[in-house]
Amino acid sequence: MHANQSYHKLETPQYVEALLQCKDKKVCTNLARTLNVSHDNVYRNFRTSISSTEHSSRALETIAHNELDEGNTYLIHDDTHLIKLYAKQIEGIEVGFDGSTSRPCLGIKMMTSLLTDTKINIPIDATPYVSKELAQSSHKTKSRLAIETTRHVVKLFKIKRMLGDAHFATNEMLSFLTEESINFLMKITRTRVVTIDGLTGQLKSVLRLKKNSHTRVANGTINGIRCYFYVIKIKDESTIYLISNDYIDPCKVIELYRIRWNIEVFHRTAKQYLGLSDCQMRAIEKQRQHVLLVMHAYARVSVQAHLMDLSCVEDAIKHHRIVKYRQRDKPVVATGQSLC
Repeated sequence: MHANQSYHKLETPQYVEALLQCKDKKVCTNLARTLNVSHDNVYRNFRTSISSTEHSSRALETIAHNELDEGNTYLIHDDTHLIKLYAKQIEGIEVGFDGSTSRPCLGIKMMTSLLTDTKINIPIDATPYVSKELAQSSHKTKSRLAIETTRHVVKLFKIKRMLGDAHFATNEMLSFLTEESINFLMKITRTRVVTIDGLTGQLKSVLRLKKNSHTRVANGTINGIRCYFYVIKIKDESTIYLISNDYIDPCKVIELYRIRWNIEVFHRTAKQYLGLSDCQMRAIEKQRQHVLLVMHAYARVSVQAHLMDLSCVEDAIKHHRIVKYRQRDKPVVATGQSLC
């Protein structure tokens, strides 16, 4: 890790600084008021960044290269729903399920990716996910989007393991990861058909916990791909199933899979503190650029939280805002004059 060496030398975009400072809804008027500049100034800078969205993702990769422990880096994929309750004309908007309210609502789905060494979390990319009904011939599945991101990331980083929920444990993804020799650990639905010890059937039927046991692992195949399957009893006495392409001590599987929770924390913090869902611009590329800049802001405070040994990223955001407001309100004193 090189947190003390290079991170603070990176230039922070105006929009990112505004996201970190603003306490209100993260729209251009409020961001401009926070920085004490004109709305046109903020929007002009934002539009300039649109022409180089690749630069935004490259900036995130630079932060990851500079800050993460190269020997302990995990790649996590997930999707999130950016709620746009009153939007009507935003590109890519459609009805989707919101996990926080357990209700369907209007919004944009984004497939997000994050790199972590378990101490610092750097969101690395975001791609709009549009349903087949809306995208038609240009539709890409979540697995396809994740594969494209993974293929790019593994060229730049040494990935210890890829983590994902059951949405990504598709035949397409499993084949890709196996062919590329990328270690993974993912949740898998219990109804998937597998072959274990010569028995073929749904996973829940061919891999069961023995009496009074809490974990079990078995080697088998799924769609012709050899993998390890795990069944784990969790606290509420229910069970979950996981899949990997290499053997993991069953007692350590849950601890390892919990690393995936870091991307859920990013989504929660980014929505509550950094306005991940607040962008009101109509073009989908502007929506994506807003998300990338939110990711930049989160990466910055994730590094700061680690350097300051804070308990969470939210504390780093609050600390950043306190410091900035104190600096803004500090009286200017001419040279040779005293405040007394």
